[in-house]
Amino acid sequence: MVGDTVLILAIETATTAVAVALHDGDSVVAELTVAQGRRHAETLVPAIGFLCAQVQCSVSDVTAVAVDVGPGLFTGLRVGVTTAKTVAMALGVPLFGEMSLSLLARQGGRPGERVAAVIDARRNELYVAVYDLDSSGGVVEVLAPMVAPADMVRGALDQWCPADTIVVGDAVEQLEAFAGSGWCHLGPRYPSAATLAAAVLPRMCAGANPHPNDLELVYLRAPDAQITWSNRHGVAT
Repeated sequence: MVGDTVLILAIETATTAVAVALHDGDSVVAELTVAQGRRHAETLVPAIGFLCAQVQCSVSDVTAVAVDVGPGLFTGLRVGVTTAKTVAMALGVPLFGEMSLSLLARQGGRPGERVAAVIDARRNELYVAVYDLDSSGGVVEVLAPMVAPADMVRGALDQWCPADTIVVGDAVEQLEAFAGSGWCHLGPRYPSAATLAAAVLPRMCAGANPHPNDLELVYLRAPDAQITWSNRHGVAT
């Protein structure tokens, strides 16, 4: 059974995978990833319940919630953030957000390395950002998160990324359609809930207490349904 001092519930739904983790302030005590396509709504809540059962705790034991705020799949983000807000507000605990691209960078590199994170944005576009990893494992933004067609992303990475840059995320293959660069494609493909919990832990330990209503999502563009409607009706998104 986990301790009763710190218990972070981390929720990751920015990509096609759904991931949840529990962190006791010292280490990850449990993590579950389910890769079943776009079934976030059906998968997330049962996954949280299963994870808690495995470590003999209750959701009511959670002292903080962390969630990926994007960019990523619009529906997945809405499911994850709505669930995270519901839990945090019901328990009266802080809700921390972290970006999907920075999480991938934390997972993919080591201190002193440059990492480019790319996520499939659909509609022939990619979400991308470039980071340097500092000595503590944190990230320093080199290229701010943006969304663009794959050829434009490739051009941006050619400008900001030397040959030994690590490229991570589920859209790496889409970049390989363009001329090779010698980048190190080491994975991972999806952001990790365990990494999410560890990323927000320093803020929690420093006494930060963000209210769930203060959470802001990072979409970078309008949802697909809005883009489709706008295109059909000749309205700029």
